Amino acid sequence: MGGLGFHDMELFNLAPLACQAWRMLQDPRALSSRILKAVYFPERDFLEAPIGASPSCIWRSIIEGRDTLVQGLVRRIGTGKQTDIWTSNWLPREGLMRPVCCTKDNPQKVSELIDPGRSWDRQLVGDFFIPMDADIIFSISLCTSEQEDFWAWQYEKSGIFFSQVCL
Repeated sequence: MGGLGFHDMELFNLAPLACQAWRMLQDPRALSSRILKAVYFPERDFLEAPIGASPSCIWRSIIEGRDTLVQGLVRRIGTGKQTDIWTSNWLPREGLMRPVCCTKDNPQKVSELIDPGRSWDRQLVGDFFIPMDADIIFSISLCTSEQEDFWAWQYEKSGIFFSQVCL
């Protein structure tokens, strides 16, 4: 567009909104996060928050940023206790970041796939997942310490969502 170097104005406009959504996700104890939670989603998680019946312009914008951000969010596995196998994005790959399907009655939390030695239970993963999903699961490194699962930006090795406008 012109000589300014903006190739996609919609993405350019969504970037600062995605930054705000990232901040809310990473620091739910911040004053702005707590206020928005109290007003718009007191009983839900930020990623599941509805836009509501009469949202403010600010809330509507943050929801747009969140919906953009969600496209690249993936759960990094710590203990696996907070991550649902079938509804959370946790497989680091392009496209579908959840298992495609299971082959038997299925476990619900990722922690059920981790043995006491803090490695993948290869037998269990092999029994419940198709080979394509099992290979991805085995490629995920597990922490040796008891760390909670957390959200990360899939497209950065550091896992941190970064945009020039976030500064």
